[in-house]
Amino acid sequence: MVPNVIPGELIQCRIYRKHNRYSDADSITILEEHPKRVTPKCKLALECGGCQYQHMDISLQREWKKQQVQDLYERVGKFQRDSIPRVSPALGTEHIYHYRSKITPHYDAPERNKSKEMEALGFQKKKK
Repeated sequence: MVPNVIPGELIQCRIYRKHNRYSDADSITILEEHPKRVTPKCKLALECGGCQYQHMDISLQREWKKQQVQDLYERVGKFQRDSIPRVSPALGTEHIYHYRSKITPHYDAPERNKSKEMEALGFQKKKK
């Protein structure tokens, strides 16, 4: 599992956590880019947890989201590959930016930060 990397890309990475069936890693450099890789419009996209697919063009984002649902049927739902229900293509607007109608800003509640005032409010960095 390597954030900000598109399946099929050749990368150099650093593995920082091993699990039974996969490892978590950081990308050090991309040696061969996917043909549908794009430069994210937002300068924080590769650090922020809000738009984790901005490095993919919109058609690839939609394909990847459909594939994730199919994978969840198999991995979490324990469906056999040949009995996975049909997953429809991901639908979307023609507007690929500035379309969100809901966000969830994060903050440390006053009882957690031991002060009487809320400190920072906003998005969080991606967690490892």
